[in-house]
Amino acid sequence: EYGYSCESTAGFAAYAWAMLIILHDIEEAYKWSKMCLLFPGIFNSPTLLPKMTFFFHTFVSFLKEPIQASCDVLRKTRQDLVMIGDVQEAFVAMFTIVGKCFFAGTDLVTVDNHCTRTTLEMTKYTHVHQCLYNLSHHLIILKLIGNDSIKNPFEAFKGVSNEEIRNEDDLLQHAVSTGESG
Repeated sequence: EYGYSCESTAGFAAYAWAMLIILHDIEEAYKWSKMCLLFPGIFNSPTLLPKMTFFFHTFVSFLKEPIQASCDVLRKTRQDLVMIGDVQEAFVAMFTIVGKCFFAGTDLVTVDNHCTRTTLEMTKYTHVHQCLYNLSHHLIILKLIGNDSIKNPFEAFKGVSNEEIRNEDDLLQHAVSTGESG
């Protein structure tokens, strides 16, 4: 009822952002941002951890830690953001990684390969993510019509993975089998 909660993380993040942007106090911004990384574990909120990790390594960590280290963490975090359905922040993470790799001195061919691979991957995820909204409506419409065998709305997922995704159960199985269930 009183004290900190999982939602307190946003307040700490906002405070850290203010420390950095308004007061230009890197030390305080770093300290408060690091605290943001603790809350998801304390309050058992696994979907919040990728968001706070994204915030920390996109806006603060590179001011005190090696840029390459934040690139490595952001690569993993970008995948985690996709798995929890936060494609928008995953896009920002993707662009952040490219910029940081460039400034970290990573050779240009490697950065180019990363850009190409990530752009293709994010395009695929964006299409899948956008399809999910339409897919749920499509399933409802087919049920209301009384015949859900008229069309298979899961056709949109062909080629997304090596497995065939024919229905919601297959989609869930794919996520579980790949460890990408968020």
